Amino acid sequence: MKFGKLLKETTEGMGPEMEDLFVRYKELKKHLKAMKKQQKKDVDGETSLEDDDLVDASASGNHEQGDALSAEEMAFVNTLNEDLLRFNRFFIDKEEDSVIKLQALSDRIKGATGAEELQALKAELVDFHGECSSDSSMSGYAHVQQQ
Repeated sequence: MKFGKLLKETTEGMGPEMEDLFVRYKELKKHLKAMKKQQKKDVDGETSLEDDDLVDASASGNHEQGDALSAEEMAFVNTLNEDLLRFNRFFIDKEEDSVIKLQALSDRIKGATGAEELQALKAELVDFHGECSSDSSMSGYAHVQQQ
């Protein structure tokens, strides 16, 4: 099965929160095809003078600081950066939620008075650990990565 199809099938039933975690594969692939097409035009000498300045560095695939990127390359980089920012926000939010929950559990453990209450809180802590180590929201991501 092609990766794009597998990715789409995996993300369809996950809900909007999880769909945001996955790279916009189809859009990125379109940008790559446009870059390849532009590079082919460059090799064939079909670019205009204005495009030459933007594509000289990209035709070789080597970009040094100060080299301009073509419009297609910029679109690809921008799309990828947007996806990375979404990933980062998701995991920062998850981490923040976990820190808050852990702090609340720690405070409750410190304030526990009876053995039964302490035992129940320890069970909650074990459950919390299980949630953190096998985060079900990432199971779809792991499935796609294993394919």
